[in-house]
Amino acid sequence: MGCNYSKENKTISGQVSIEELREATLEEIMEWENDVQEDLTLTYSREIDFPVDSTSRNFSIYSGYYQDNETGEEFFVNNNEFINSIDFYSIEKEALQHRVLIDKDEFTGLRNISGFYVANRDSIYVYSNNQLKMLLVDFKGNTLASYSFPATYANKLLTHMFSKFFVKDDVAIINYNSFLPAKFLADSLTGATIDLKTNEIKKIGAFFPKSYIDIGYAPTFYNSRFNRGQRNSIVTRLAALPLLFKYDIYSDSLKAFVVKSKYHTKVIEPWDVESERAYEYLKGDYYFTLYDEFRHVYYSVFSLELPIKDPSTGLLNDLEDKQMSIIITDTTFKYRGEVLLEKDIYFRNMVVIEDGLLISTASINNSTERENLMGFHLYKLDSL
Repeated sequence: MGCNYSKENKTISGQVSIEELREATLEEIMEWENDVQEDLTLTYSREIDFPVDSTSRNFSIYSGYYQDNETGEEFFVNNNEFINSIDFYSIEKEALQHRVLIDKDEFTGLRNISGFYVANRDSIYVYSNNQLKMLLVDFKGNTLASYSFPATYANKLLTHMFSKFFVKDDVAIINYNSFLPAKFLADSLTGATIDLKTNEIKKIGAFFPKSYIDIGYAPTFYNSRFNRGQRNSIVTRLAALPLLFKYDIYSDSLKAFVVKSKYHTKVIEPWDVESERAYEYLKGDYYFTLYDEFRHVYYSVFSLELPIKDPSTGLLNDLEDKQMSIIITDTTFKYRGEVLLEKDIYFRNMVVIEDGLLISTASINNSTERENLMGFHLYKLDSL
């Protein structure tokens, strides 16, 4: 693959030189192109609905997937914020199978859950952004270990819907957020490792390109979107850039690729006269990237821009009104296809399972959504 760069037209396709990226302007980056082999798509398969009880919501923010190593049984795993639990829904039975209650005590447990990682039945890591604290619990909810991190990392070691964390060899790999003004971001990285034995924290991963800093982006858009990739890697998106970073944890090496939506046609710039709300909600935005370990592809999600007001009603558009597309790439990040999801049905939560890609149908604009069910559509990867 490599970097295909022409000095005549300043066009880059596929893998990007890190040196080139550090100095490129936003306008130049927007001229870079995907390495394309358009032959894959996602096809709707069926609906999967999980009945929810009176203690649960019918949509999910912090979610994941777990397949039991012994039985092969698959679970959609969800954080229940109301009762501070990790809920395991059987995908085959479409029912709540098990609930792990997390201790809510101020000192021995977690007041709230911001993210989790299921290593196996007896190793479930649960994290709280507010407390800068992680618990290791078993399937019965017993606390096996507790880890607290220095207060200086408040609002930095941050997990959220678009940035999960995972644990490998007693090291937690987590998103490293920044709310610093743009001029202070030159040396900032977007990920961190936490040695759970020594509490040592090391910044790793993608960086903020010079053009991103010079233009003075709002702190809310510095929120990197960070997820586990193939083998020992993490993949990172910056909301405004048509680029994807891949960082190898063990070799400490970083690569960058053009992974651009066909619906991203404008430079995503900060607001000038509009409000921060309008900027966040109405500009295009790269949400996150998921690795499909069963089919060895990546799904990268882009939300399309909207006018500030709906032309037909004159009402302000909202975050929930944005339409999403899913870019499909292979493990070399070659663009293999893109699917535009139907508007006003889907919520920005997706989980890879053995049978395909689960996409939440919990949009507030979805008239068919039911309060007693947490609904998903299953999409399967197909050849064009």
